[in-house]
Amino acid sequence: MTTMLGTSSAFGDSNAIDDIAVIKNIGSHEYEPPPSGKLSQNQVEEFIVITEKAEELENKYSGDTHRKRLALIEAVFSEEGNWAEYQWVHSQLRQVAITSQVNVEHRDAANRHNSQLFETYQNRLQPLLQ
Repeated sequence: MTTMLGTSSAFGDSNAIDDIAVIKNIGSHEYEPPPSGKLSQNQVEEFIVITEKAEELENKYSGDTHRKRLALIEAVFSEEGNWAEYQWVHSQLRQVAITSQVNVEHRDAANRHNSQLFETYQNRLQPLLQ
């Protein structure tokens, strides 16, 4: 894979200056959540792919604390994801995980919708949100 840095990996073959460039790039990402607050199935699936990839990278970089800390950013970057959107999806899924014990009638429409998506992918999402 060729990145904006011209390396085979966003971080693996880069130096500290390249790391800063990648972090600045991801830090400039913007995302405007839908007014409904509802997640799409595609967003949940992309969240799973990115988060699982980040866990794989953390394991790969177990001896390198610096790389391990940057694993999630590398995963978002390598999947051509949007950091701001990833963060929003993560917060929506965490909210569902936390409010799952609240009676359904006390949740808003977005939370009920997102809960249904969460249930579809529950076996894969729960370990990722711990």
